[in-house]
Amino acid sequence: MKGIEQELDIWRQHRHPYILPLIGIYLRQGFPCAVSPWCDSGTITQYMKSARGGSEPELEGPVTNCDFDLLRLHCLEMKLLAQVAAGLAYLHAHNFAHGDIKASNILVKGGVAQLGDFGFSIIAADRSSNTSSHLGTARWFAPESLREHAHRTQEADMWALGCVILEMRTLLVPYHRVPDAAVPLAILKDRPFERPSDVHPSLWSMAEACWSRSPKTRIASPTLAGRIKITLEYATLLRETLGALPNVRSLSLGYPNSNSTARFSLASVVLKRDTDTSLDLTLAVATARNALRALEAPGKRYRPAALRPIIRLISRTDPRLAEQLTLNLPSPVILGSPLRGHPYSVHSVVFLPDSRRLVSSSIDQTVRIWDIETGDTVIGPLRGHGRNVAVHGSHIASGSYDGSFRIWDADSGALRLGPIAAHNGKGLNFIAYSRNGTRIATAGDDTRAVLWDANTGVALHEMVGHTAPVLCVAFSGDGARLVSGSQDNTLRIWDITSGNCIGEPLTGHTDSVRVVCFSPDAKRVFSASDDSTIRIWDAEMRKLIIEPLRMNSRVLCMALSPDGKRLVSGSFNGKIAMRDAETGVGILTPFNDHKAAVWGTAFSPDGRKIASTSDDKTIALWDATNDWKRYDYRRRLGGSKNDD
Repeated sequence: MKGIEQELDIWRQHRHPYILPLIGIYLRQGFPCAVSPWCDSGTITQYMKSARGGSEPELEGPVTNCDFDLLRLHCLEMKLLAQVAAGLAYLHAHNFAHGDIKASNILVKGGVAQLGDFGFSIIAADRSSNTSSHLGTARWFAPESLREHAHRTQEADMWALGCVILEMRTLLVPYHRVPDAAVPLAILKDRPFERPSDVHPSLWSMAEACWSRSPKTRIASPTLAGRIKITLEYATLLRETLGALPNVRSLSLGYPNSNSTARFSLASVVLKRDTDTSLDLTLAVATARNALRALEAPGKRYRPAALRPIIRLISRTDPRLAEQLTLNLPSPVILGSPLRGHPYSVHSVVFLPDSRRLVSSSIDQTVRIWDIETGDTVIGPLRGHGRNVAVHGSHIASGSYDGSFRIWDADSGALRLGPIAAHNGKGLNFIAYSRNGTRIATAGDDTRAVLWDANTGVALHEMVGHTAPVLCVAFSGDGARLVSGSQDNTLRIWDITSGNCIGEPLTGHTDSVRVVCFSPDAKRVFSASDDSTIRIWDAEMRKLIIEPLRMNSRVLCMALSPDGKRLVSGSFNGKIAMRDAETGVGILTPFNDHKAAVWGTAFSPDGRKIASTSDDKTIALWDATNDWKRYDYRRRLGGSKNDD
């Protein structure tokens, strides 16, 4: 009785977040009983079983056999083990040995693990108790605990903690295939567990460090606690980084079997010191490399900015590899690109106002609405038109080779208006909305630009003056003027109210004018031509502001960013180029070339994305921000979230 009271007194004296507190003591049939808080998640193995099934909030859903779920499970295991190791290190620092470390003596409440059942705890220096009956539970015995006159020791606690590591993963007790009577012999010959196929190298190496046959070389609790903390830090970084990626559960990360198992031998673990973190970094880097391989696989392209934490992680042990990755991987191509679905050349593209969907048209005579996050066609194909498309709010205007246009509902795909016959049955080359959505302008093979009421489809003005087919039109931001470009190599600016041409045509191009647009303030006009130039005009003075911007091929399309600062163009040779819209100076951006002529380019309304269409039947998506450049792998772990 005196011994029990002593153990309870020891328990009562020590307060620690990861040690189950003793609330009080009462006598039951003459025996003292301890009272502790109720732990609703039960033992650590009961909790892990429940978490795997998705019943515990800390794991955020059930665990499957996919690599990412195994990573999530690994992070939870490391979190709980970090708590257990910290609690045990506290006891050892106060010169105590627990004496009965096992999973059933570790309870969980609110996702926090706490050491309990101090019935065998002793002051480590006290050798008065030397009978094996008080050395703990047999299956968790260290080999030296079987010797005559053995004592309960901190080293024996570490052996048992190694058993707990595998109990959490397997939900089995040590030597689970061995009958009770044969357990002592098994302890002298074998490890408590065979290595499971799904255990991560870090967990197995920690268990091995606890199972050294020599107590003197067995890992100490503070060392193990530090190693678990480091491993948890990097595993959590990987989980958070990869968890933000769509379709992450379909990635093969080579997890948990990285090719670095050889580095996790018992000898290498034992020889590591607290200040040496390279062991856990090697593990994390191996997983990160596998992650990068998976992320570069065909059909699984991700924004490079999202990979920066992995690059940063690799740089901690392999700066040269990290720098190589920063040189080879950066590209503005973004998730899901390219979009595929049209069986023939994709002619034009425009974003919807939410910047999450876009509309495309093709010479297959269809219009499609895409979700750029999933890469799926969400509405369509809408059949009948395949020339040019324009958008205002939830309205889509599409033009056709037969000279007609239609208005569609962007949310349902329903036809709202049309078909409206235009241009005397000749081809309709371009269609555009005014900023307020009340007017539509079309360009046709009949050498005319026509202004329409967008709600009724009634023609308001025919702009007559070009001497060859009109290829493009664009409204000024205030809706007062319209600019057109033609195969007659000229531009004309028209008054919307009267339908009259304002002044003389703008001349200088030596081939067809393919696309035109106003700057947001309507002071400048941009034109792109088959003569392989882009020209920037003063809309009032009607002359060039700077020398023509010379390209390497016919310029087939062009788009101005919403703020008017950047100009993106596409050419017949499949190349896309970005320029400063004020100066015309090129902005170095490594766009991957399309495999054929680029017929359409568009900025998203928020200015953060660019889409391009091509004869190669694809729609490419590009990051229009500088985020794709920002690996910054030299930044230390734990940098500001604003840096991402």
